[in-house]
Amino acid sequence: MRPVLRPLLALALGACPRAQEDPTSTPTAPTSSPTETAMGVLAITTRSVGSAEPSHGYTLTVGKSTPVPIDIAETVELELPAGVHRVHLEGVDPVCSVADGVTRHARVTTSERRDVAFDVFCPDQLDDHILFASEGRIYTVRPDGSELRDLTSFLDTLNTASFPSSPDGLTLFHLQVYGYDNSRELWRMNIDGSGRERLYTSDFFSQPAVSADGERVLFTNGTLQQLIVSDGRVVPMTIATDFLEATPTWSPDGTRIAFTRIPIDGGDSRVWVMNAN
Repeated sequence: MRPVLRPLLALALGACPRAQEDPTSTPTAPTSSPTETAMGVLAITTRSVGSAEPSHGYTLTVGKSTPVPIDIAETVELELPAGVHRVHLEGVDPVCSVADGVTRHARVTTSERRDVAFDVFCPDQLDDHILFASEGRIYTVRPDGSELRDLTSFLDTLNTASFPSSPDGLTLFHLQVYGYDNSRELWRMNIDGSGRERLYTSDFFSQPAVSADGERVLFTNGTLQQLIVSDGRVVPMTIATDFLEATPTWSPDGTRIAFTRIPIDGGDSRVWVMNAN
């Protein structure tokens, strides 16, 4: 733990005109002195609570004070004037998140030490891992076969998961099919299995394909559809014809879509491309 930091307080005393004194009078002792500022202690703690540790430390700013470096798991104690202070944590990696945000307001009193904690969550990335589906479950494994991990261990035996996709190596999208009524849902969660969120439900859809930015998902229900993740809207991309659309795929820059058209009455399938709009 670092030693308590004690900021200096500058007290500016203004000059006041005094009444003319009788030079023969006896000087009197001052009746008052400048009031000392009440101080308190603020203890600020950073903790790493995710499955992966952050790669570097942070910068801590309290009010308008000079920024103070703080490690990924450390407590810094500051001696501050009593009152409410704005506490801000800077330098958090974009892939990480902080419970209750990176800015707090803490009230410092002279009677007790005030504690503020920043819990930083950083999920495992899929660097040097293979993501795949097998027998209704989704796994990651290292190329040498080690560290096999079931990311869908929370599913019971009647439910299956397929079509795993993780554009950024941090967030997993997958199609989940429920055995009770065969309903289908698109789910998103952190790659370590936390933060599960259902994005879309339908009686039938298949082959979801996630854009590189994770904001759009293509899927097919006979025709091609696009899900806007931010607001849940579904935008039709093709209309019903004598063909079935399948296997949608994004171009790397997200501006184009490739897909297969399969004639309903038989014949050769063909690959088509179109703009993402």
